[in-house]
Amino acid sequence: MNILHFLESSKKRQELILLSNSLSDFGLSPTEWCLMKEDCTSYKITNKIEPNFFFRGQIQFKNGRKRWGSIQLAGL
Repeated sequence: MNILHFLESSKKRQELILLSNSLSDFGLSPTEWCLMKEDCTSYKITNKIEPNFFFRGQIQFKNGRKRWGSIQLAGL
């Protein structure tokens, strides 16, 4: 693994952590949810205990950073 690949994967990991932590802005505890990228602007947000309970989150790019644009309930 070269240094450029390492830095890019580190940046993606940091973005994922920031998105996960900001779930609390929507009343969700970050430790209870798993994020799975679906495409470049959407994530599936699945409950770790009850996988049939999930949301779909759309991201926006603001000041060069990923932020949640919306989160909607998708399955119970």
